[in-house]
Amino acid sequence: MNFVQTRHLSGVRAPLVARGQAQIAAQRVDWHVTDPLDVRTVITPSGVTQSVEGGPAQRMGAQGGEAFLSTGLLDLLSGDIAAMRRHYIISRRPNGAGGSWTLRLTPRAPALARQLSSIDIAGCERVNSVEVLQANGDRMQITLTPARR
Repeated sequence: MNFVQTRHLSGVRAPLVARGQAQIAAQRVDWHVTDPLDVRTVITPSGVTQSVEGGPAQRMGAQGGEAFLSTGLLDLLSGDIAAMRRHYIISRRPNGAGGSWTLRLTPRAPALARQLSSIDIAGCERVNSVEVLQANGDRMQITLTPARR
């Protein structure tokens, strides 16, 4: 699937926009930003690694925005709601037109809540968008679309 990731950072006037492709399997997400830089992030149950411009994969910690990567993105994109409930309180908003739905994830653990305020997920037959609101006010919007064949 293709994605557009837009980050709104406090103190930065214009949003930062990245584009790429994601490959999602039950135990692995390969998140490959292709524009404006080549950055490959691989998320598995054992952790998160990142490679920049074809360099060696480096293990990432769980600070800032990476907290979402290590505690939810794999579960979210693979559709494992039970696993997401370990890390988040999940509330569902009323269904919209055509069967669309929205979930709000609120961190359970105080340590995660210091990094993330909430995650809103919207979709219909699949996840269409994810918005991550960090505790410092920064915001990331991810729009997902099927890959063209």
